[in-house]
Amino acid sequence: MTNERLRVLVSVAYYLPGFKAGGPIQTLKNMIESLGDEFEFWLLTADRDLGDTRPYSTVPIDQWHTQGKARVCYLSPAERRWNRWRQRLNELEYDVLYLNSFWHHDSRCALWLRRLGLVPRKPVIVAPRGEFSPGAYRLKAWKKRAYLFAAKSIGLCHDVLWHASNAMEAEHIRALFRVKAKVHCASDMPPSTPVEALAENIHCAPNLPSPLRALPAEVPRRKQPGAARVVLVGRMSRMKNVDYALRVLAQVRGDVDFRVLGPPEDREYDAECRTLAEQLPPGVRATILGAVPPEDVGRELAAAHLMFLPTRGENFGHAIIEALRSGCPVLISDQTPWRGLEDDRAGWILPLDEAERFRAVVQQVIDMPEADWAEWSAGARRFGERFACDPAHVEANRQLFLRAAGRLTDLEPAAPSDERPAPRPGVRPKE
Repeated sequence: MTNERLRVLVSVAYYLPGFKAGGPIQTLKNMIESLGDEFEFWLLTADRDLGDTRPYSTVPIDQWHTQGKARVCYLSPAERRWNRWRQRLNELEYDVLYLNSFWHHDSRCALWLRRLGLVPRKPVIVAPRGEFSPGAYRLKAWKKRAYLFAAKSIGLCHDVLWHASNAMEAEHIRALFRVKAKVHCASDMPPSTPVEALAENIHCAPNLPSPLRALPAEVPRRKQPGAARVVLVGRMSRMKNVDYALRVLAQVRGDVDFRVLGPPEDREYDAECRTLAEQLPPGVRATILGAVPPEDVGRELAAAHLMFLPTRGENFGHAIIEALRSGCPVLISDQTPWRGLEDDRAGWILPLDEAERFRAVVQQVIDMPEADWAEWSAGARRFGERFACDPAHVEANRQLFLRAAGRLTDLEPAAPSDERPAPRPGVRPKE
């Protein structure tokens, strides 16, 4: 490895000060906070937040600007055209290009320009960020199938390094490309078999929870039997399955305060969910809050008794780990990499085709007395803290960039933060 800092040019649809796009923003922010002293991160991103028609008023547009440990250029729509991408990729000096989407316009520009030989053929990492999960792939599937056919036909991605955020996502990549893809499984946990992973070009490292802030302070919450405060954190979209949650809540008894935190992504779906919310039985109240700043999300989780996310697919789920760290048990679908929650009395993981079991768990939480709920809250906090404090997560992400740049000669797994292994999404923690 040379003495020069490795420079990573990052393309991401949205970044700080935006927050409406959710997980990808938090993932990049946490990664840069953790690795920004060792690597140079230069980000190209939109000049506005998801769904906004006006650019940010607090940052310069179309020029480089320091944002935390990164240099960021907020691009106006005119600066995101193909010819400007070609000019930019030819002018900028960088060691690795890191694309945080496969389908996004900016990623398509970069990959096609590279394939056509119009920009330098430098190492590229592509992070699908859950785009290849079955639930996500089925949305507008015919367009995706057509583009994927063209991409595979010309070898658009034959030499890229895929960043899978967990073993489940690595399987999704293999299933779509049907080749022995060069996949760096930068999973939501460190690799369990690093030698074998290297041999197959698959290597696991984590999406990182907020690494530099203190764990949430323990907030005393009263819990009355027959009452519960339930939150769902996620965009108002079919992927987040908000209508499923509302239909489940329509079948429970008790005093329930249900809050949905996330911007609308589909106006028709938003209207559908609002109609369902109005039809809930007496005692079950639903409030759709829309886009909520991250600090307010934290306060909502710290006051809730249950985080309910029957998602159709997550490649990580920052809201899940933040809920756990806040001492809020979670009820999620099995379409995420998280496993082992019930073993630790931290939450429940259920298949979506068993809605009655979801209803039964929600009713169980509603009926819990304070002492019983406090045990689950403590279990959630322990689970979240073990995951968040494991230093192997940062090392695994570090290896992703070193490997892409050809500077990784061997894997050096970091020691876990305590004697008990941190919980791995997709792997049950051993007792």
